[in-house]
Amino acid sequence: MIKIRALRSSELKQVLSLLNQYSDRESEYSVLQKMQQLYIPVHRLSLLMPLNMQFMPAIFIAAAESKVLGLIWLSPDGRHYRRWKIDHLILDPDSSSYDVGTQLVHYVINRYGGEGVQTFIAYVDQYHTSGLALLKTCGFRRCGRLHYFSHQNPGVIKLSDDPAKPLVVHGVQHVFHPPLRLDSWPDGKAETRLVFIVRDIPKAVIEDLFNAFTDQLASADVTDRTLSLSR
Repeated sequence: MIKIRALRSSELKQVLSLLNQYSDRESEYSVLQKMQQLYIPVHRLSLLMPLNMQFMPAIFIAAAESKVLGLIWLSPDGRHYRRWKIDHLILDPDSSSYDVGTQLVHYVINRYGGEGVQTFIAYVDQYHTSGLALLKTCGFRRCGRLHYFSHQNPGVIKLSDDPAKPLVVHGVQHVFHPPLRLDSWPDGKAETRLVFIVRDIPKAVIEDLFNAFTDQLASADVTDRTLSLSR
């Protein structure tokens, strides 16, 4: 089973090996190598800060048991703390059968989207066909050599089993990212919020469909009793 989490001390050696083999940015590898164990507590402290106060790149890894199968490294795009860029997405060659790249991208989109990030960007060489295909699968759109993913804040849902921990949901066209449970409400407002971006669909159609799930329509003929919240 694959787990995605923030970088740990025990995984530094493997992450450094991946960066050394597959990254051409020596400065980032050098910083991580020099800081070694000191990097981990500082990194965790940064992750606990609000988005506009995080002072270090965020590094998340995908691991199966004790083996690191891939990593994703992202940071704010300049002063725009609501726009983050993916600096690295590096996968171990043995991880292809696990779809690790897609899982890592979905994880950061849901995690940071739930905290208020509205745009994710990634710079990809035009000849890196596998990288381009992976990002397209995850909902990125192409603009010259710049591939970016832009969206409003994803939906956050308040569930009765644990109202203090919202569920983040987000879908773009045919791509629906796996739901993610947050530890707390990003802005302190514990209420369900869903954003619909559609074309040529009247607002009333969306409202009626949503109301059908919650039994708020006067006509029982259009209410889905199987899924209704008040059945």
